Order: sequence, then C-alpha cells, then structure tokens
Amino acid sequence: IDANGVVLGNISTIQNSNNQSVVASLNFDKFYRNFKFLNKKNNFFEILKSLKRVRLNYTENSGKVIPGYVPSIGFFGTIKPSFGFIFGNQSNVRYELAKKGYLTNFSGFNEQFQQIFNSKFEMAAEIQLFKNLKIDLNANRNYSNNYSENFRVNNNSYEILNPNFYGNFSISSNMLKTSFDKKSIDQSDSFNNMKENLKIISLRLINQKGINNIEFDDQGYPIGFSKNSQEVLVPAFISAYTGNSASTVGLNPITNKPKINWSIQYDGLSEGLKDIFSRISLRHSYRSNFTINNFQSNLNYSENSYNSVGDYESKIFFSNINLVEQFNPLISLDLEFKNSLRLSFDVIKDRAASLSLANNLITESWGDEYSIGI
Repeated sequence: IDANGVVLGNISTIQNSNNQSVVASLNFDKFYRNFKFLNKKNNFFEILKSLKRVRLNYTENSGKVIPGYVPSIGFFGTIKPSFGFIFGNQSNVRYELAKKGYLTNFSGFNEQFQQIFNSKFEMAAEIQLFKNLKIDLNANRNYSNNYSENFRVNNNSYEILNPNFYGNFSISSNMLKTSFDKKSIDQSDSFNNMKENLKIISLRLINQKGINNIEFDDQGYPIGFSKNSQEVLVPAFISAYTGNSASTVGLNPITNKPKINWSIQYDGLSEGLKDIFSRISLRHSYRSNFTINNFQSNLNYSENSYNSVGDYESKIFFSNINLVEQFNPLISLDLEFKNSLRLSFDVIKDRAASLSLANNLITESWGDEYSIGI
C-alpha cells in the first residue's frame, strides 16, 4: 500500500514484437533474354547489359515491454489491450492504456516501459563488363535504438519520467578523397584540415539558432559552440577524414545514405600472351565503414540550455566515432604460367581514424603491406 492508500495488487508485464524483412534478388540476364535486339554482338549492347544481378535485403525488428498491466491475462490469453498490439503493432498505446485504467497507479511502482528498434540494410550488385572484367558493388547500414522510461499514472493520465535511449550505428562509407594524404607520426593532413573545419562548423551551427547578435569567445568561436563542443567536433572530424566540404557535410552523423564499396577483377591480360601464361588476373578492392560504438540520450538536455563549460547541451552523447578503410588489395597481380608455376604480387593498404569524445582524443593508424608469392 502506498501513501495514497493504493494497493499494488496483481499486475502483469505485457510485451510484443514485430519482425519484418524484405528480400529482393534480381537476375538481369533473364530479363535481357526477352529482348532480341540486346543479344546482338555489339559493344554498346554489351555495356548496356553489364548489370547482371542485384540483391537487396532489409530487416527490421521492433518491440515493446509494458509493465504494470492491471487486467487479468487469463489462462487462454486475452484480446486486450488491442488486436493490433497482440499482432505486433508498434503504435503508441500506453497513453490509451492509462486512460482506460489498464496501468497501475501505485506511486511506488518503478519498473520501466521499454521499446527496441533494430534495422539492417544490405545491397550487393554484380557487373560484368565484356568477358573478363567483373565488378562487385556493395553497401550496408545498421542501426539500433533502445528506449526506456519510468512512468506514473495520475487520474488515468500517463506521465513520462526519466526518458532515456541508447544504441549504436554503422554504415558503409568512403574515405577515398583522403586515402593518400600525407601523414606521419609527426603530422597529418586530415587532422590539420579538421582544425580548419572547426570554425566553419561552429558558424553553421550558431546560424541555425537564428541569433541576431552573435557573441564570440577569445579564440573566435561563437558562444555555445566552442572548438571542444561535441556538436562541432563530430561533423568537423567526418568532413576532414572523408574529404567532404565542411560547408555541406551533414551535422547529424546518423544518416540514411550508405556509400558504395567495390571489388574489381580483370582476367583479360593473358589474351595476347597465351603461349606463356594460362591466366593473368588483376584485382582491386575497397571497403570503408563509419561506426558509432555507442550513443545515448543526454538527461540534462533542454533546448538552448548550456553545459558546465558554456556550450549548448547536446541532445545525444556519442562515446566514440570511427572511420576505417581498407584496400584489400590496392592492387593484386596473379600470374599462372603454362608450366603451372604461379607468381603473385599484392599491395594492401588500411587506415583507421577514431575520435573519442570522452577526452576529445583523435587516434590515427595506418599500414602498408607488400607480399610476393611463388
């Protein structure tokens, strides 16, 4: 019994889930066969028919957990709170449940309402240019968000207490514009570009506020968006290490636009050297990815509020931002002679840049690998 004389009584926790997936696999070779004119021996038509296959895969998982449910479930179950909820509908029902008296109004109740959402997107395509040139394209995006809140019910009205969310994010990216920039243990072109981008980003952010009289600190940054502000650091980091303009880079790092990565193989070099080689293969591959290891809501956030160092409060805290890329290989040459002797030469490059927002530390690493095999 609480201070208001309310008895907790028998309550239940109800939950549902919703899993959806869309898979599409397209074989364009079968499609091209339906058009006789495309089957003529012609270089233009060969290029037109170069796209061979495309595969798309999207999955989405979501669910709700609602504690403090008062009505009896019964041995054979129930159709309450709604048919939609029973069959996995993710619409917001908790306000309606409180209005109907389905949620406990016990003041000491502290179990949390929870909501999860996960999505995954993958794309792969195969291109065959002429006989010996094959190109594989791919892109991906993964997003996870887990939300929770305490609640209180007063006079059948639902009140949110301590809302909180956390999650992670990754997406295929592209760092090609800065892949071959100068870098050493003493200096980095990308890091220098980031320092130049900080003021550009901070001015973009303050201009969004619509403030008539902008004040600046002693380093020339607008008050509220200093060089140490997370809102400034993250876009400046992304623009510098991907080579995109600080004037146009997105200010929100969680995007819906995965970049295309690729793998290329060409086996046509042996055509004129058949007396010596049975096969000559050239390969090149590029992969890049952007990840946010963890993000979470800022419980102190309110619009236009300041933190302890004088910057605007961020709505979301990011713990660690990572950009990685790999040329695996940058170039690979595989020679197979008529006498079955095989000779290979590979060049592999990789690079990673990480921004830790716990201490505003950037870590860069890179490697070059050369191998010869017989």
